[in-house]
Order: sequence, then structure tokens, then C-alpha cells
Amino acid sequence: MRLFFVNKFDWHGAGPMATVSVMSTYAAARAGVKTTLIIRGKSYLDCQKDLRSRFGLEPVENYDVLTIRRSGIFKTSILFYLKATFHIIKNARRGDLVISRNTNFLPYLYIIKLLTGAFVLFEAHGYHGRFEKGSPISRRLITEQMILGKLSGLISLTKAMEERFRKDYPSLPVITLPLGAPSFQPLKISLQEAFGRRCLCYTGRLTGEIDADTVLGAVALCSDLDLRFLWIGLRDNEQERLLRQKCELLNISSKVELYQWMGHREMCGMVQRKGSAGIAAYKSTYDSNVQISPTKLFDFFSFGLPVIGSDVGAVREILQDRNDGLIYKPGNREELASRIRELFISFDLFEKLCISSERMADLYSWENRTRRLMDFTSSIAARRTPNGERFTLRQGAQGERKETERV
Repeated sequence: MRLFFVNKFDWHGAGPMATVSVMSTYAAARAGVKTTLIIRGKSYLDCQKDLRSRFGLEPVENYDVLTIRRSGIFKTSILFYLKATFHIIKNARRGDLVISRNTNFLPYLYIIKLLTGAFVLFEAHGYHGRFEKGSPISRRLITEQMILGKLSGLISLTKAMEERFRKDYPSLPVITLPLGAPSFQPLKISLQEAFGRRCLCYTGRLTGEIDADTVLGAVALCSDLDLRFLWIGLRDNEQERLLRQKCELLNISSKVELYQWMGHREMCGMVQRKGSAGIAAYKSTYDSNVQISPTKLFDFFSFGLPVIGSDVGAVREILQDRNDGLIYKPGNREELASRIRELFISFDLFEKLCISSERMADLYSWENRTRRLMDFTSSIAARRTPNGERFTLRQGAQGERKETERV
């Protein structure tokens, strides 16, 4: 089997989409699956070099990155989608697997399925639901209604979204696969040093779901702890300026470090040097309760950092309070400040949650996600033919090289 993953976002873009696509496809290649990531970017890029410099990953067999430059005349992804589709139709065979997270690529996925016989899956980063009387109608909603039921299956990031899919498409195979924790990089922190630094970390952009006011307010309430706060991943100067204004009003500017988006490798190095604990601070919204799978949680797990998260669906599906991390009520800065105090006053609790994060990193590793994806693909294949096709990952003799079998 061969895997093609299509992502319209830029290879060098300031956001998590490229990183998520690289980590998931890289894990598949390491598991022995011949994998091609098709992503927007300048065609002359040295992607193997970028794997090292931006993502901290060593090139492996079975892994190719095809960058396609978007037209500079028209601000549209149509040309990218067409080129990606032509490449897949030319190279894919019956039984191969094609995945995309881009709603507007759905019609192309269906065409690929018809012309190649490949399995096509939509990994839903967002879902717009069924037509409802009085609700706004968008192009993406129409596209979903026309195409989703014709695909081979759906990948949901949360159980809540899976329930919606099963209700709307009862005959379509669906699986929940939360995002993963990198386990192919030496990311672990020093426990004693991290506890002593007392630095709370957030990684990611400032979006409408992120509760920056509550986090900054809690940092101000913990001034006696000599707490520091590190934010990595702001989109631009405007977001940085906005947060600096908020810090000045709370008189915590000297305790807060703000950085714009940087490559995954650089972000990992900074968190390792400066971080003590991670936070996933969401407001309670539809997206945070149903659609989001927080990449930052899994990154913090991979470092062995203890985590604090707001009590929303995206976090609650992953964390069990006081077992896997600490939970606080969204918008409640006093409760968040209390959780921060608990964590940095008790080394026993800090150590316990660091150990829990290492366990969660193993549980939610990208490799385990790949295994579940292969099992899901096998179950879909079994529906197609009487004997079925089963895709399994087999451990190699050296404990490192793995390969995919068709049975």
C-alpha cells in the first residue's frame, strides 16, 4: 500500500497545519508505508534538508515530499488541487490510501477514488453539519453534503465529532484518531531543573478559541511564586502587540516572554530550555468542545511536561483531572491560579504529572496512531472484497525498520 496525504497549507507557513501533516506522514513512512506528502510550497525547496532544520527529523526511506507552488496570479487553491490530483491519479493504484484535511479537496478525492480504486479518507479538522432551516449555507457545507457520503471513510479528531458523523452518515466507516505526540525525537526535560524554573508554556497562535485573558490574569495572581510565562507561536506583530498591551495593564511584562511562530525544531529547543509546564487554555466554544484536537497537549506530553487544561471537550477527552494533568473551569482565572500554585508548590505532584505525561506520550504517539489508521483501512478493505485486504505493520529484525504487508 502507498499513502498520499494532501495539504494545501504552506510548507513554511506560520501555523500548525504543516507540522501536523509532516509528523503524521513521517510516522507512516517510519512504519514502512511508502508515503508522499503533497503540500504547497516553492518547487525548488530542499525538503529533506528542511526535515532536519525545521522539524528536527532525519530523512527516512519511503518518505517523499512533493511541493506545489500556488499561482501568484489567482489567490485560489484550485491549481494546487488539480496538480495534486493529477500526480495521485498517475501514481496511485487500487488499494492505496489518499487522505486530506482540506474540505475543498473533497470533490477531487471522489474523482481519485473513481479513477484509481484507492481508498479515500477525509480527516476532518472541521465539519459544518447538515442543512438546517434558517442556518447559513456556505460552499464548504454544500461540498460536504455532496461528497462526504461517497468517500471510503472519515477520520474524526474527537469522539464528539465522531458522534455527529455517525448520526449524519450511519453507513460510512468512521474512526476517532486524535493527533499524536512525537516519539522519534529526544525531547524530554530535566525534572529538577524544570520544577525550579517555574515557567508555564503555551504554544500556538492567538485565535478566537484561546483564552489569553484568563491565562495572563492567573499569571498576575501568582506573582508571589515568581512564575514566568512563555508564549511561542504568535502569528504576527499585531498579535504580539496586543498581548504586550495586556501584560502592561496587568503589570506582568517582566514575567512574560512572547515569540512569533517558529519551526518545530526551534520551538522544541526553546521549550526544553525554558519550560516547566504546558497549558491548553481554551474558551468554551463549539470548536473547542467538538472539533479541536490540541496539538500542544501532545507536544507537552512528548517533553514529559505536566499539563494544565481548561475543562472543554477537546481537553477532557484526553486528560483525566489529577491523573493525566490538572483541569480548570474556562474563564476562571482564580481557579487556574490555584492549579498553578498546586503544581509548583508540590514537587511530588509535579513529578507524578511528568510521569503521566510520558505515559500519555507513548499512548498517543504518532506511531500508535498510524497502527490504528492501518487497522481502520483494513476494515474498510474487508467491506470491499469477500476475502478483504488487511494492512499490518510488522516489526523488523533490527527493531527499527518496519514494513507493510498485504494479506
